[in-house]
Amino acid sequence: MQRPLPLLLLLLLLIPQAARPAAVDLDARRVTRSSDGTITAEGGALLRRAGARLSAATIRYHPDRRTVDLYGAVRLRDAGYDLYAREAHYALEQHRGTLRDARIAMADAGAARARRAEQRAPGRFLLHDASFTTCRAGTPGGWRLDAQQAELDREAGLVTLHHATFTLAGTPLFYTPYWQYPLRRRSGLLTPRVGFGKRRGNELALPLYWAAAPNWDATLTPHWMEARGTAGAIELRHADTLGRERLQIEGLRDRQLGRKVRKAGGGAIHWRLAPGLGFDAHGRFVGDRAYLADFSPDGISGATRYLTSSARLGWHGDEGQAWISATRNQNLATASDAATLQILPRLESHHRIPLRLHGLLLGLDQQTTNFSRAQGSAGVRLVAAPWLELPWRLDDTGSLTLRLRLGGEHADYWLRNGLLPARQHRNSYNAALTLAADLERISDDGLWRHRITPILRYDRVVAPDQSRLARFDSAYTRLNMSNLLAANRFIGHDRVERAHRISLLLGQMLQHKPRRSATARTLFRAAFGLSYDLLRASVDPALKPPPQRPWSNLIGNLAWHPWPGVGLTAAGQFDPADHYWAYATVTASWKDERGDRWQGSYRQADRRYAAAAESLESSLRLAPAPRWRTELRWHYDLKRKRTRFANLALAYHHPCWRLTVEGYRNTLLAATSARSDTGLRLAFTIEGIGG
Repeated sequence: MQRPLPLLLLLLLLIPQAARPAAVDLDARRVTRSSDGTITAEGGALLRRAGARLSAATIRYHPDRRTVDLYGAVRLRDAGYDLYAREAHYALEQHRGTLRDARIAMADAGAARARRAEQRAPGRFLLHDASFTTCRAGTPGGWRLDAQQAELDREAGLVTLHHATFTLAGTPLFYTPYWQYPLRRRSGLLTPRVGFGKRRGNELALPLYWAAAPNWDATLTPHWMEARGTAGAIELRHADTLGRERLQIEGLRDRQLGRKVRKAGGGAIHWRLAPGLGFDAHGRFVGDRAYLADFSPDGISGATRYLTSSARLGWHGDEGQAWISATRNQNLATASDAATLQILPRLESHHRIPLRLHGLLLGLDQQTTNFSRAQGSAGVRLVAAPWLELPWRLDDTGSLTLRLRLGGEHADYWLRNGLLPARQHRNSYNAALTLAADLERISDDGLWRHRITPILRYDRVVAPDQSRLARFDSAYTRLNMSNLLAANRFIGHDRVERAHRISLLLGQMLQHKPRRSATARTLFRAAFGLSYDLLRASVDPALKPPPQRPWSNLIGNLAWHPWPGVGLTAAGQFDPADHYWAYATVTASWKDERGDRWQGSYRQADRRYAAAAESLESSLRLAPAPRWRTELRWHYDLKRKRTRFANLALAYHHPCWRLTVEGYRNTLLAATSARSDTGLRLAFTIEGIGG
């Protein structure tokens, strides 16, 4: 049985059908139609078609050929770019056309001009007598690339120029037969770095950027140094929904040291594995102890004594946090790290549980650490510290509060490679009572506010003698503002201070505003404190000698801002018995609305308190003229009567490019070197070209 109708329908479906042309919408103040069907729109003419908008003073549309001619103030708005021309002719169905005196402006990717332009496809142009720049139109002193011919491809993200000349501030600088400029992230050369220094001689670094994939890239930098040889560096970077990573390796054969191989490296990882769960790691190493002193880019990093690398997997929630970590230390002041303490690994947790009874808090802090090293004592230390805290409000406003904290700490040691017993332990018990007040007065007109915050704290800590106990990471820190109200002034967990002490901290603040609706400005802020030790005992005289008197030194700091942008700060510790300043710091500062600023500091420490030191520091940043910036940093050692470091930089910031000249001199007493370095660095960065 024949079925001609279904077969006919099937054949019709298989025959290719011509695409239906997109509808054209034409609008203007005056629209006419000629006898051959040509439609002419004059006066603010606008043509809409398939999401594209073409406007001009006059538009002639030929329906039969599906072509359009535009004259006067031509503009095409399309995805990602705007096109301007004096005259244009388009074949709408083929997306092809020619333009006269054209300008193509791309969002965040610069602009191209051409005496004649051919559009070959959406976003693809062939430009004749062309120029390209990322500078804003009309910006004087900018840069541009002039070319006989250029190809612009928005989809590929690339401008290719043939027989091009680079012009800066109206002056042609160089010619190149071929140049590719990326409109988005793409591999290529970055701006070179040029410098001169006493340690390295003339130097030139030429970074190469490699956009290997959308989620990772790399920078490869050959670095030629006249006195040292050629170094190489590579930095890899990766990012995705999990987090980001970075790895950097550098090295060279040092000509001054018989072509000895010298190397350094580092990296970082930041992952967010789940809500509240993360992994973070960072590291840095050098192949020899003098590497930073010889090759640190700022000259100041050469004073670093320890390089620390660590990794941490941590969790945090509403009632606590916990993590496991490992730390490796590289001591640059020793020939090897055999005696340097390493933490491999550490498990630490802090938990707090709110109880429904009168705001009680119950907590447990725990830390278990494996200390490792090839030479010297090593072992495992476990510390557990339960505590209970009870707060009271002594008035209805909450301005007077009392807080009681009770706790204990147990430490267990399993030692190896040492002269001490293989198993040790320590127990201590502590109680702290803190009375705090917040006293405030506001003037009748509401323009002045004075606030006084006294805090009185009593600490009682019962602890045994610990002079024969293992010590991995503990040291005694002298009295300062941060540990005045602390029960234990030892850092680490190997030592617990025995205490029977009363401490007082008195703070005050003065604020003013010119009118009630304005924001208040802090004119004056100060804090002073001291403590009284009823026990005067020491758990380890080698680390902390017993106090000779019950009263501590008087410590304090203040900040005074008499006018906006002008400030004077001071901090110090005074010994009332021997009448001397243990340490003192005074800093004056100034800044204005343009960003100009100056800061000068004086610091001193008495040898009876710490290592004797006295220095002056100053930093200045000024804009002497529009687009010009100058920065000065200076550190002078009054004890040694020498400049530790000085740095002077002069920079010109054009909207399209930047030029920086920087001179420096460093005489740093580094962990591995006390040599000085003097040099000059030059950086020239062009916006959009390796910048």
